Amino acid sequence: MIKLKSSIINTVNKGLVSILDQGLFSGISFIVSILLGRWLQPVAYGSYSVAMSIFLLGSGVYSSIVLEPMSVFGSKAQHNHSEKYSGSILIMHLVLTGCVALILFLSTFLGFLGFNESISAIRIMALTLPFVLGFWLVRWGLYTQSQPAKALRVTIFYSTGIMASIIVLKLTGLISSENVFLTTGLVSLLTSLSILWGSRKHIHRTAVIEHTRMHWGYGKWILLASILQWLSTQFYLVLVSTKISLSDGAGYRAIQNLAQPLDQVATAMGLLLIPWFSRKFANDSTASLKKIHWVSWILGLIGLLYLVAAWGGKDFLVHAVYQGKYDGYAWLIPYMVGFPLIFSLSKGAQIGVRVLEKPGILLIAYLCSGIITAIFGPILINGYGLKGAAVGRLLSAVVFSLFTYLLYRRNVRELMDKLPVSS
Repeated sequence: MIKLKSSIINTVNKGLVSILDQGLFSGISFIVSILLGRWLQPVAYGSYSVAMSIFLLGSGVYSSIVLEPMSVFGSKAQHNHSEKYSGSILIMHLVLTGCVALILFLSTFLGFLGFNESISAIRIMALTLPFVLGFWLVRWGLYTQSQPAKALRVTIFYSTGIMASIIVLKLTGLISSENVFLTTGLVSLLTSLSILWGSRKHIHRTAVIEHTRMHWGYGKWILLASILQWLSTQFYLVLVSTKISLSDGAGYRAIQNLAQPLDQVATAMGLLLIPWFSRKFANDSTASLKKIHWVSWILGLIGLLYLVAAWGGKDFLVHAVYQGKYDGYAWLIPYMVGFPLIFSLSKGAQIGVRVLEKPGILLIAYLCSGIITAIFGPILINGYGLKGAAVGRLLSAVVFSLFTYLLYRRNVRELMDKLPVSS
């Protein structure tokens, strides 16, 4: 009984530290985006938003092949005292981020993409992407080792550097999306270099090949799912910026920023709970799968409370945050906050899918959601403008959450049916 209570207290403490760490990490991103929204002109902020959307596409590819599989295999490797795994991860990071950065950089020379006003920001973003994702790797690795307290210390160092850099840029009159990307890359490099550099001692060719195959076998489905996810979420910003205007894209992004807290709370819970549930499941504790739905209920309640508060004070909130610059877009609040709320209702199933190592389920869900975006997105935007984009985005979230939940439940039932019946 004492051991059980100690385990519960330890889990709760780690959960609180995880939420604090994720809150600090997301808070810095949130503050930077808000400050740029206040300080940059709408067209310039729209260009920054487009560059960030493309960054999220690149980071999604990286997360699929490196970070997501780490949540499952990393905790097992740590349990088996496998130091070679960290060396393999370092090689995967260097190769994949180098390729993604090169592709994004070269894509700016393709004029038919139509993002001429965003080219400079996209190029700087591409050059700094390996450093930023290196910092992501360090944080994610600490979570797979169940060390959220150490992750928090790393995030504090990073956050302090980012805020100091932004303040210096503002005071010197050098604030711009390009310089923000540059400073973010530099701070990320300084934060993660010492930890990543230590992994070079554990590089073994055979292990790299083996671990890369493991990651690819698991992550190839999530890779496709992440691209489809980007289509279902970030692509609407691109459509608004190209089919309407960069100024409307800036307004769209400005209101979308206000929904970030919900996204980050869900991410924090995922970072903590995926390794935990993976270890429980690896110990033949199928009973743990029955508890996953509580994640959705908790996140759903948090999201509902946030939606009510933000919707009720939307005019005051938008005016106060952006100094009146985006008051005309306050009506987007319920649409933007509703999106992560709907997603959170299937968060338990999303965690369960990863624990079961069935990422193909996410692919199917995002495929259905992506089809909705591809078919109805342009139609809704052409017919109803910004409101069409907002409604289409909500519709894609409903489709994704519904398919994820139903397919996960079916897999759990099939697993339970295969278990021997106790006499």
